[in-house]
Amino acid sequence: MDQGVMARIGIDGLQFHYLDTGNGAAVLFVHGNIASSRWWLPTIERLPTGFRAVALDMRGYGLSDKPGTGYTITQRSLDLHDFITQLNLGRVHLVGHSLGGAVALQFTIDYPTLVRSLTLLASAPIDGMVAPRSLEAAIPTLLGNRAMFIQALRRSSPTGPFGEAWERLVDDGLLTDQQAWIDAGRTLGTWNVERQVMTFNVPTQIVHGAADAVALPSTAEYAAHTIKGAQLNILEGIGHSPHVERPEEWTQQLVAFLNAHP
Repeated sequence: MDQGVMARIGIDGLQFHYLDTGNGAAVLFVHGNIASSRWWLPTIERLPTGFRAVALDMRGYGLSDKPGTGYTITQRSLDLHDFITQLNLGRVHLVGHSLGGAVALQFTIDYPTLVRSLTLLASAPIDGMVAPRSLEAAIPTLLGNRAMFIQALRRSSPTGPFGEAWERLVDDGLLTDQQAWIDAGRTLGTWNVERQVMTFNVPTQIVHGAADAVALPSTAEYAAHTIKGAQLNILEGIGHSPHVERPEEWTQQLVAFLNAHP
């Protein structure tokens, strides 16, 4: 599948940037913190025909507007709802990475009839996670210093990519609104959906890198135990970002799951 078109859409008075390609059942990709829709390109390029792949830049990230507010998981879930409605995507296969996993989970809780299947990739834990205060204090410095930012970002992708592909991801990460990064940590610190996911009735796949140092594999195992019928796949030798570290292996897992839940 090709990279498709880049477009913008108005939601809640803001302009959201997104990628859109293919025809068929919609697969909506939700990126993680200090990332963008372009982090999904290695996945989208490997998807077979028969799917419509859509990836947006959440508010505060990439080329979308950066209002400085509305960076809660609940608001991001509402943004997804409005995005799906305006594009007339119907029921979607929802795929979320890291922070985007939390957003995808919240969306599935809020709007279960709009979700065909749910894939959580290196997702934030279902009982939340607390960011170190030292990280929050360092965010302004990291966004203003490319070399330091690269060191921080590499922690999430220890096994690749490298070269030009990596530099593009760094460029997009540096577009992150400072408050969006800060609020991502704060909102995850109080977010907890343990009870809600116990009553899930949506086909769910959890994919996690065995070498993930950001969201430990044990959090994926706990989520798989808690979400009824969830399928767990641990990818050996991969860190927090399988979709850019080893996109071939990850995409094979994703496509097999999508095909099993048409």
